[in-house]
Amino acid sequence: MVVVLADNPLLTVLGRRGAGAVLDALRAGDGPWTLRGLARDAGVPPATASRVVADLEALEALEKLRPGRDARIRWRPGPVADLLRALAVPDPRAETLAAFRAGYAGPADSVHAYRVEGDVAGDPRTPLRVVVLSRDEDAAWDAVGPALDAVRAAGWPAPEVAVHDPRDLDASVPADAALLAGWDVRGPAG
Repeated sequence: MVVVLADNPLLTVLGRRGAGAVLDALRAGDGPWTLRGLARDAGVPPATASRVVADLEALEALEKLRPGRDARIRWRPGPVADLLRALAVPDPRAETLAAFRAGYAGPADSVHAYRVEGDVAGDPRTPLRVVVLSRDEDAAWDAVGPALDAVRAAGWPAPEVAVHDPRDLDASVPADAALLAGWDVRGPAG
């Protein structure tokens, strides 16, 4: 695996696991924050929030008002903090799903994302999984290729795709229930 973010310290920080969630929590509020409160708002362990805060402190984007366990954290005035506060990061899962839906022209009762056991919300290594629920599976599979082409043309990573006839799925089976229900890619991590 090649680490392409290593040349830029800001991109290195943002590329670490949990950094995006902490940044989103920082951008959503006015602060100051406690470390535990920030971790809770970001949905990450306190150790992850602490590491991200330390990294952003080193870049002079954040400052601690009090050191130690009761630390209070706030944005530090300056260009890095201004950039991070204004940063509009695209949501690759939502954009991939939108591009797939836009490119899909086959029969479908529903086209949505789903998770399987072991998927970790927010982990970029967890693939986006899309299911097409259609009573005409052959025609639905024929329409998947152009939809994947639309995703690639838009520059988003290709999702894993499944096609199922909803009549063949049993809502009492957890895997089938996940396929039938789906989840909101723009919703909270879970």
